[in-house]
Amino acid sequence: MNIDGTRIGNVARFINHSCDGGNLLTVLVRSSGALLPRLCFFASRNIQEDEELTFSYGEITRNREEGLPCFCGCSSCFGVLPSENT
Repeated sequence: MNIDGTRIGNVARFINHSCDGGNLLTVLVRSSGALLPRLCFFASRNIQEDEELTFSYGEITRNREEGLPCFCGCSSCFGVLPSENT
């Protein structure tokens, strides 16, 4: 699953991506009768005051040349953001 807020999204679109997984875990929650599932965020570790909230937008399994550049700065950075094209 890739999370791409390019065309549509909510306030979660302002949480940045990190190739190392970041400090938030995502859990997909489906409630009966709901058309769209909800994505919940949980801390994956203790988060310091004023620390940027980040999570992985998804996996890069295809073409890295077609993705937008990633600027997460982690040592395991793939160089592109996960999207429908990567």
